[in-house]
Amino acid sequence: MSYADDATGARNDLADAGASVTFTQQTPGVYNEATDTFTGAATVTVAGSAMEIAGDPDTYAALELVQSEAPTLLFSASTYGALPGLGASVTWGGAVYTVRSVDALAPDGVAILATIVVAR
Repeated sequence: MSYADDATGARNDLADAGASVTFTQQTPGVYNEATDTFTGAATVTVAGSAMEIAGDPDTYAALELVQSEAPTLLFSASTYGALPGLGASVTWGGAVYTVRSVDALAPDGVAILATIVVAR
C-alpha cells in the first residue's frame, strides 16, 4: 500500500498553513586514500513546506537543547519520501539553523511527514 496520496494531502495542508523551506547539506564526496583527497563534492537540497509545532520535552532533553531556542518543525517534502539529513541547514524565521533530529512518519517505509528539531 502506498501513502503517496496522504503525503500529497499533508504537503498541501502544510503549504497552506506553513512556509516554504529548503534544507541544504554539503557532502564532501568520495574519499581516495591514495591521494588523501575527496572528489565529487555535492550540495544536497530537500525542499518542502513546514510549520513550527510544540516539541517533545524528552527529545529536547536527549539533545541537551532548550526548547525556546530550538524550534520543532512539522515538515513535508516536495519530493515524496525525501528527508533532510542530520547537519543540514535551514533558514527559519530569518535565522539559520542546523538539523539536530529527524523523526519521520513513514507507515510503509516512505516518509509522509517528519518532525524536525533544529538548533543554532
